[in-house]
Amino acid sequence: MVIHALSANSDVSDWWNGLFGKGNFLDPNKYFIICTNNLGSPYGTTSSKFINPKTAKRYGLDFPEFTIRDTARLHLQFLKELRIDHIKFIIGSSCGGNIVQEMGILDADLCENMILLCCSARETPWVIAIHESQRIALMADPTIAVNSDNSARNGLRAARAMALPFYRSHTSLIHRQWDESNEKTSDFRAASYIT
Repeated sequence: MVIHALSANSDVSDWWNGLFGKGNFLDPNKYFIICTNNLGSPYGTTSSKFINPKTAKRYGLDFPEFTIRDTARLHLQFLKELRIDHIKFIIGSSCGGNIVQEMGILDADLCENMILLCCSARETPWVIAIHESQRIALMADPTIAVNSDNSARNGLRAARAMALPFYRSHTSLIHRQWDESNEKTSDFRAASYIT
């Protein structure tokens, strides 16, 4: 089973090409691979794009708050509906890794192995501060309340740009984004990585 990260979807070959797919390490011809969309995903399940039955409009900012544990419960219920009570391994990255951990807490007998990437057992104050600054950037976009497919695009772009440096180490950014010229005042390689 694969639990996707925040901005991915249930098509693992779309975002983990090379690992999943015909002829790859995790070949669907050899393994029964399950990947469903997470709660809140705009690609399926349910999200703020869905219609609120009370207002007959999209939920938008009125979408109910939910947690990683709520999403873990959703995946466990899905497996129960399929009558799957044992999995060889569950892989999850980023918030997908946090969901996998919650699934392990809620049903310790379900899975033999967990493969956790880019996640932690608990959010640190450093990560909480990064996430809060991203929320501030997103909420600063005045179009966030418009409730359409194009809402808060600039805020989302800013929030994503704030996250990207944390996906690399200091050394990695120097190695990949270094500009040789000391005379540059614009068009920096590191800036193009962010945009």
